[in-house]
Amino acid sequence: FYIYTAEQLAGLATLVNNSTSNFSGKTIHLEADIWLNSDNDNTNNWIKIGGCTQSSGEISGTIKAFSGTFHGGGHIIYNMYCNNSGYFQAGLFGNLQYPGSIDSLILINPVTISNGMMGALVAFIGNNSNSGNGTVNISECMVINEQVQGVNTSSNNNVGGLVGAAYPNKQSGGYCTTNIQHCLVTGSITGQYVGGICGNSQGAVCSNCYFAGTINSSY
Repeated sequence: FYIYTAEQLAGLATLVNNSTSNFSGKTIHLEADIWLNSDNDNTNNWIKIGGCTQSSGEISGTIKAFSGTFHGGGHIIYNMYCNNSGYFQAGLFGNLQYPGSIDSLILINPVTISNGMMGALVAFIGNNSNSGNGTVNISECMVINEQVQGVNTSSNNNVGGLVGAAYPNKQSGGYCTTNIQHCLVTGSITGQYVGGICGNSQGAVCSNCYFAGTINSSY
């Protein structure tokens, strides 16, 4: 599958969020730079690709997940504005699940806002519903000049520059890990359980990653 426009990218979100497909075993190729908004504009509120559907908890309700391969091709997504205030999970992807992977993607000037569990690239990896063993991979991605803000300071926000939270998927003896490598993040991150790359990482390995910016922890 090949994506050239913002409308096609939003169409991917619709297919995942409507449970039409989780794209497991399929590859999405980003073939052009995409502007989701003009500079300093938040007119278009991005609806994340997958994720939870209720406000009562970080991973409550029905969870939709992307399980395919997203190959960015070194292209840039500009000015993503994802305001999910009052709910949990915000990011380009709401939920990435084994055997999913993302590589070679650049986000410039992304803004993500929610109660918690959010990152500019992925809000949440894993939901304890997968069996088997395997690894979710994120590699060679950059997030430049981001703003990530947890707005509910009474909750454990799990706020990361790249990934909000990565949990191992455990079912029927399976244990799935997350591998994040060769990634770079710059910007400002605010909330509880805060990290420059990943806010809360369990069963995750980060290698050759770099963060430069401001972390404001209310924990």
